[in-house]
This record gives sequence, C-alpha cells and structure tokens, in this order.
Amino acid sequence: MVNPVVDAISGEPEFKHTPVMIQPFYGRWQGVLYVRPEWMASAPSEKQWDKDAFTWWVKIQTAQAIRYEIVDRTESLHVANKLQDLLPYDAENDEWLMYEDVHTDTLHIVVLREDRLMAAFYLAPREFLPDRDWLAGLFSRHRLSALHRRALLAGMPIGQANNEGALVCSCFKVGKNRIIETIKTKNITNEKQVTACLKAGGNCGSCLPEIRGLIKQCQSERESELSNEAN
Repeated sequence: MVNPVVDAISGEPEFKHTPVMIQPFYGRWQGVLYVRPEWMASAPSEKQWDKDAFTWWVKIQTAQAIRYEIVDRTESLHVANKLQDLLPYDAENDEWLMYEDVHTDTLHIVVLREDRLMAAFYLAPREFLPDRDWLAGLFSRHRLSALHRRALLAGMPIGQANNEGALVCSCFKVGKNRIIETIKTKNITNEKQVTACLKAGGNCGSCLPEIRGLIKQCQSERESELSNEAN
C-alpha cells in the first residue's frame, strides 16, 4: 500500500503521504471462537479454513487460548456442522453443548473434555458477543462447575446483568454500576481513566457523555459526604 517514493537520503518510504482506497466489508454474521491450543493441535490444517470455511477470519494468540474472529457471507444454518469438521471434536471423549435461536441468528457452542473447556464459539449480533477477557479466563480453570456451564451457554457470567446495572457502553458491555464502583474506588476524575480501567468509551465514544455525567455525580456525592463529615 506504500508508494514507491523514498527519501533521497535515508531511503525510507514515504509512509505519511500514501493514498489508499478502502471500502466496507459486509458479512451475514460475525462470531468469535476460542480453542485450547493443545487440543487444537490435532485439528485439520488452517489452510482448510481458507478453502472451505469462512469468508474472513483472523487468528489471535492469547495467554490462555487461541482466539479466532470470524466473519462470513454465507448463511449461518450449517455453522455447527462446519465447526465439527474443522475442530478436533471427538464424540467419545468430548461434550458438545449447544444453544441456538434461528430467529435472532444466535448460536452458542461449548466443547468440554473431563469438565475442562476445550472450545467455545459464539455467533450473535456484535453487541451480544461475550466479553473476550471473561471467556479467555475460563480456559485457565482445571474444572468447570455447573454454574460455569450455564454461563458459557448463556454467553455471559450468571447474574452479570443484575450486578452491572443499566448498560452504558454497548461496545464493551459495561454497566452503570461497574463504572460507578470503579470511579469511587479509584478516585477517577476524567473519562480517559474510566476507559483505561474498563475499556468503556474506548471504541465508538457514544457513551462518553454519560460517563462524564457519572463522574460528576460521584464527585458531587463525595463533596456532600465530606461536607457532612466536617459539620
């Protein structure tokens, strides 16, 4: 994408003045797949993904698991069968748990072996995809409880909606209660600090005015408490 123009002295390419053309990439559905690396080692080659599987995908290595972000332009009706072919699923040793709602184009798949998480796949509208950090953290557990199983099929920690409060940041699914708690415990004074702690406000930015309002609210409450203590 870089023009064949270089600096006469250094020979460095002229990165800052390179014209590019971009266009939107449209897909029928978006999903995220997490797999345990040692389990995935026995899967078919990823070259098969390019040939038969999905229109676009990217592989991201995390500390706990391998993450695949996936977008496809085909119907989502046969995704479960496609994943069974691409993953090293063993019907004798693995549990295949699945939740599907064709009306909302939602599909959750969890693969377990001896109560350990081997893989988790979520196809849903972007705002309903699970928190990536929470999902990756479950791969570090040596044994999953019944509550973890329910949470994995739900695509979110059980009880999160009640603890989070009203949703403020749709991009990262951060609720009002968690933002307020973070503001108070860390004595936050501006929205950039909230973003640094929770990611809220760090994508589209539409929630920043509400975050600023919560900061002012917490500051006002704190000033009132200090005033009452002084009196």
